[in-house]
Amino acid sequence: MNAQCICDSTSCPSGCCSAARNCIAPAFGSCNTMGRACIACSNSANACVGGSCLCGGQPPCASGQRCLSGACVCDATSCPSGCCAAGVCVSRTTAQCGAAGTTCSACGSSADACDATGSCRCGTGPACSSGATCTSGACAPPVTVMWTQRSLVTPPATNAAAATWDSSRQVLVFFGGRSPAGTAINTTWELSAVGWAQRTPPTLPAARYGHDLAYDPVRQRVILFGGFQSSSLPRLGDTWEWNGTNWTQVSPSVSPAPRSGHRMTWDPVRQHVVLFGGRSDSAGGAIYFADTWAYVSGAWTQLASVGPSAREGGSVAWDPGLSGGRVVAFGGLGSAGARNDTWAWDGTSWTVVATGTAPTARVFFDVAFHPGLGKLVLFGGATGGGAGATLNAETWVFDRTTWTLLGSASGPSPRSGVVVEWDPLRQKLMQFGGWNGTTSFDEHWEL
Repeated sequence: MNAQCICDSTSCPSGCCSAARNCIAPAFGSCNTMGRACIACSNSANACVGGSCLCGGQPPCASGQRCLSGACVCDATSCPSGCCAAGVCVSRTTAQCGAAGTTCSACGSSADACDATGSCRCGTGPACSSGATCTSGACAPPVTVMWTQRSLVTPPATNAAAATWDSSRQVLVFFGGRSPAGTAINTTWELSAVGWAQRTPPTLPAARYGHDLAYDPVRQRVILFGGFQSSSLPRLGDTWEWNGTNWTQVSPSVSPAPRSGHRMTWDPVRQHVVLFGGRSDSAGGAIYFADTWAYVSGAWTQLASVGPSAREGGSVAWDPGLSGGRVVAFGGLGSAGARNDTWAWDGTSWTVVATGTAPTARVFFDVAFHPGLGKLVLFGGATGGGAGATLNAETWVFDRTTWTLLGSASGPSPRSGVVVEWDPLRQKLMQFGGWNGTTSFDEHWEL
């Protein structure tokens, strides 16, 4: 037999074998160990360490990424024919559209294609303007909605109150708020088939505003948490339940920190109330929260501490049509100012929802699901937040891909601190109260 010179793990335990069967010390252009074939690390790494290609000491970057200054990035170099979603290069679709290496965004209902340049298109033309919908390759004009004011005996003028639908008793429960004079309120009202009526239970929670309510249909209780009494008093962290006759304070062993401006909704899939966000204060200024909690059978459990950035005055609402049902969060005000991002909660984690268009950043609006439209509806709020905030009377809908501004032939005047809830009895979306910078409202509107 003819003897052959070979390069293997025995002869080359600390290096790699070249095509010429020579043992080579590991290097960026010829990396490997234990006598395996040498490979070039490429731009997915920035070093060969111990025979392994690494980026910043970590495994090499995935396809569509490159190693830049020791970190994996998605950019125009690594992703020339797609866009970047969560740092990964993906193919362009109407749900993920963008120029080479830029962050993907959804085209939404304004387009039916994403072209080779990463631009949303409707038919052979550009994407439709705000409010218009791309249908069969052409832009259809925006839908005009009609808000109607109802002449009802209503609760007194208020803002920053809270309401929720009690499905077992078929009433909308409305509690608290802030009067035009700026004082907190602790009255309980209900909207039934015959109209609004004040309830006078023997026990009442303390007056407050900036709290929230959610209905638990399993236990047939309205849940109240937190709120704000006045600028001279700390935020509240108490939990109360309404059974249709009386309020009862609950004392869980663990609770969210005292706060106002948080938001709550019922998750029918996981059968619990979900609470997100809010604000408290300290000597150093505002403290914003980004935690997510569940309330089940008189007990609070923290579910997450990461997701949307810490904020107050945003919204959370159940959308039954998003991925089989999700809690959707939008907007709010945090330490970096007002936000206009959209997030979805699946019971375990939050995921940002890429939207083609969205309302301007805002705070103290409200959102509810409209079964007739099959979409979430947003109304009002203060855009921008802070001293320079501008009140608005916009109505937006979210179709799980994008937000669309609806034209309105009539409706409430600009305001923040509003309540928006679906009224199944009247098959209408109800809007009540709010603040216009000077006074509060006692108007009842329907959509």
